[in-house]
Amino acid sequence: MNNENKLRWCLNKAKKELQLGKTHRGLVIISSNPLKAKAHIDKAISNLDVADLLLENNHPDWSVIAIFYASYHSLLAVLANFGYESRNQECTFSAVLNLINENKLNIDAAKIERIKHTSEGIGQEPDLISLREFSQYEVGTSIQMIKVKYLKKEASELITEIREELGI
Repeated sequence: MNNENKLRWCLNKAKKELQLGKTHRGLVIISSNPLKAKAHIDKAISNLDVADLLLENNHPDWSVIAIFYASYHSLLAVLANFGYESRNQECTFSAVLNLINENKLNIDAAKIERIKHTSEGIGQEPDLISLREFSQYEVGTSIQMIKVKYLKKEASELITEIREELGI
């Protein structure tokens, strides 16, 4: 499904769920909320701090999880700032990529692609979401420390870039 179709699917999914009186698991258009955007950035920074503590205590598997959520909360900050609420990772990625494609957000789309799970990633370096899923759902704990440190550096750069872009 292309990004525009995915975005439309996300909006329709949330709309249908809300009409049924359910909590939505999609994407909703809301008023821009810079305070919530700042709170997501604060949460992203906190998650990076947790990743550091986990690395210091030789838990690279759990560090990957914290790094993923640091990156993810920075994307939720973007959405809150632009007037969206997402409760679905695929919808979050789609909405952020849409903002980039519409030139409303000046962030390299490749950074988002390196986080999200894509079929193009098969046979290549695993993306961050795949490593997060492995760390969270599998029993293995062995992840190369150099890879984890690289992912943390990338997450930190993304958060900084988003903070600058949003003026937070």
